[in-house]
Amino acid sequence: MSALGTRATDYALLLPQGWERIDLAPQRRAADVDALLRRQFDGVRTQEGLVEGLRTELLAQAARAAQVGGVDLHLSLMRAGVVLLPASLLVSVLPPGAGLGGDATGARARRVALPAGEALRRQRIVPATQGPLGITGEALVLEHLVAMPDAAGGSLLLTFSSPMTALAEPLLELFDAIAAGLSFVHPAPARRREPAAAPRVRPAAADLP
Repeated sequence: MSALGTRATDYALLLPQGWERIDLAPQRRAADVDALLRRQFDGVRTQEGLVEGLRTELLAQAARAAQVGGVDLHLSLMRAGVVLLPASLLVSVLPPGAGLGGDATGARARRVALPAGEALRRQRIVPATQGPLGITGEALVLEHLVAMPDAAGGSLLLTFSSPMTALAEPLLELFDAIAAGLSFVHPAPARRREPAAAPRVRPAAADLP
């Protein structure tokens, strides 16, 4: 769950086991990256400089994601047997009036109904750049753009991506299922404080009739 700075202050997602979250707030991202790497590599013998190189790349990716409005980056470390199934989910907050950017060539877009509200869903294949998972070549991208309640026109953008284009169908099913689990968590209404009642004073024993 992450604070969004609107009246719908948080969002919540149900993620499968094997996904790791990096909070993109400047004061949190380094600690989350370090915790992720500890969970993955503590007690594991690795090539010299590998973990530090991954840390540098992850922090750079996190910084770039934050610059485009990202609030959280989720990374999939799921495996099918011994095979890693790399994927990522970037959660971003878009200002009022903003839509889906990027190259829409060959994209398939439609309106869908999610429990959190109506969403614009777009899937496409795009060139992938080198990333912390060592990804090059094409990538499958699925986006869900959902209006945030009480956000004066702002939207939440879920951007899923994976280089495993050969597994597009099962990955799209997984991504859509995660998007369907999105919810907005509203702050509890402030409780009205009643004025304190005047203390009741019991008469002293000597005063009793």
